[in-house]
Amino acid sequence: MVKIQGGDDDLVVKIIQDLWVLKESLVLFKRVYDEKLDSDLFAALMTALKMMGDEIGLNKGLSSFEVDNKKYFIKREKDIIFIANGDTRVKSKNIMKEIDVVIKTFIEQYGDMLGKDWKGGNVSIFEQFSEKIEDSLRDPIDRFKSVYG
Repeated sequence: MVKIQGGDDDLVVKIIQDLWVLKESLVLFKRVYDEKLDSDLFAALMTALKMMGDEIGLNKGLSSFEVDNKKYFIKREKDIIFIANGDTRVKSKNIMKEIDVVIKTFIEQYGDMLGKDWKGGNVSIFEQFSEKIEDSLRDPIDRFKSVYG
């Protein structure tokens, strides 16, 4: 949670607004507040963008882009693509720190299961992941209340 100062209209925003976890265009996990695009279509698009970035980039690929008032960040870890977005008023380094926490937690929880031999299948096993990263995704008001009572 980050407080953005802007005179009389100070704002508290969550660092990560939406999150997708993909493996080979398959959506393993998502938490999206206002889904405007089919998640499978979004996953295919993001995977294609990441692959294109890998091909034309200096082995770093596409790591972020902005659309309207959201910054999107794409990170790959062990053949798993993590995509998260946040408000453009939040510093990128703060969003990246939170994404790194999410990635570490996901890899610790599911990394062995998602080895090179994993061929897909039942993704409902990942639904409980939101409980593991609740602080990263929690509504800012709830987060504030839990800290300051």
